[in-house]
Amino acid sequence: MSGGVNVHITHIPFKNQARIWKETKSLADLNVFKKISVVSLEKERPSKIIENIEHLEIFRVYLKSREIKNIFFRRLFAYPEFIWRVYQQFKNEKVACINAHSLLTLPLASALKWRTGAELIYDTHELETETSGLSSVTKVFARLLETLFVRSAKAIFVVSQSIAGAYHRMYPAIPVFVVRNIPRKSQFSPGTSARLKSMLGLTAETLLFLYQGGLEPKRGIEVTLQAFETVSSDRHLVFLGDGSLNHLVQNHVLRFKNIHHLPAVPYKDLAEFTKGADVGLVLYDDVCLNHKYCLPNKIFEYCLTGLPAIVTPLLELKQLIHQYQMGWVLPNRSNELSNFINLVNREEIARVRVNMLKASRDLSWEQEEEVIKVFYGDLFGAEDRRVNTG
Repeated sequence: MSGGVNVHITHIPFKNQARIWKETKSLADLNVFKKISVVSLEKERPSKIIENIEHLEIFRVYLKSREIKNIFFRRLFAYPEFIWRVYQQFKNEKVACINAHSLLTLPLASALKWRTGAELIYDTHELETETSGLSSVTKVFARLLETLFVRSAKAIFVVSQSIAGAYHRMYPAIPVFVVRNIPRKSQFSPGTSARLKSMLGLTAETLLFLYQGGLEPKRGIEVTLQAFETVSSDRHLVFLGDGSLNHLVQNHVLRFKNIHHLPAVPYKDLAEFTKGADVGLVLYDDVCLNHKYCLPNKIFEYCLTGLPAIVTPLLELKQLIHQYQMGWVLPNRSNELSNFINLVNREEIARVRVNMLKASRDLSWEQEEEVIKVFYGDLFGAEDRRVNTG
C-alpha cells in the first residue's frame, strides 16, 4: 500500500456515475491507497460536505459563486472558486494519485499534482476535444488547454479503442489504456423482469423499446420520438432518465399513449428495469468524433441483461453489434426507424437474444478491471505485472 490518498475529480454531481464507482471499487480491492476520495461539483447545496459511502469519501463542493445574480460574474468566479476549494481541501494531504475525469478538471488536477507531488491520471470518459456542440473556436481552445496540462499525466485511460488511437496520435509519449464501461456481472445478468411493464400499465405481450440515460441533444431522442408517433399501437417506448430534453419527452407523453417517461433510478436498481424491456436503443447522432468513437454504458447494460439493441452506424457501436450479432444497425432517420419497429417481431428478438448469451459471457467489468489493477499495481508497488497499452 502506498499509504497515500487517491483523489478523483469530477465537475458534475456524484450520483449515478457508474464508471467512477466501478473504478474506485477496483482500486479499493487492490489496496494500494490509504483512502480514496471523490470530488464532485454539486448544483445544489449538499446536506453533507464530506460523506462516506462504502469504500469512498465524497467531498461535495457547492460554489458560493452560484449565488451571484449577474451571469457574467457568476461564470467568471465559478471555476477559480472550484480550484481554490479543492486545492485547500487536499493541499496538506499525502496525495499519491489524482484522477482528472474530464478536461475541465485537468488544470485543477495538474495544480494539485505540483503541490502534492502525486501522480496524475487523465481518466477521461470521452474524446474531450471532439464532443458534440463545441464550436471550432472552442475546439481550438480545448485542444490547447489539454495539450498544456496533459503533459504532466502519467497515463490516459479511455473507454474505447478508437478514442485510445486518437489520444495516442495526439500524445504519443503518454501511455493510453482502454477500460470499457462494462457493468459487473454481479449487477447485470441475463434475464427478464415484469416490473417495468407493470409500472407502465402494459401487458406482457406489448413490445417495449427502452432508451436509458441522459435526455440530451444529439442522442437521437428527437428522431425516436418522431418514429413512435406513427408506429403500431402495440409498440411502446419508454425513456428512463432525465436531462435538458425532459420537456420534449413530456410533451410527447401527453400526446401519445405509447410513449412513456420515468425518472432516473439508482444504479443498483437499473438492471431490473433494463430487463423489463424487449429492445434497447442507442441512437446517437453522427455529429462528432466523440460520438463516432463512443461506447456508452447503456450498450453494455443492454448486452449483459440480454436486451437486443438498435444502434446507429457509428464506428465502435457498429463493430460491437456485428461482432456478437446482438442487434441491428439503422440510419438515424425516423421513417426507417418506424418501419423497422413495425416489422420486428418476437421471433426475431428471441433469435438475437440467443447471441446475447455469448456476449454476456465475454464481456464484464471483472475482465476490464484487470487493466486498472495491473497499471496501479505496477505504479504503487503491488504485484509486478505488465499490461499492453491501447
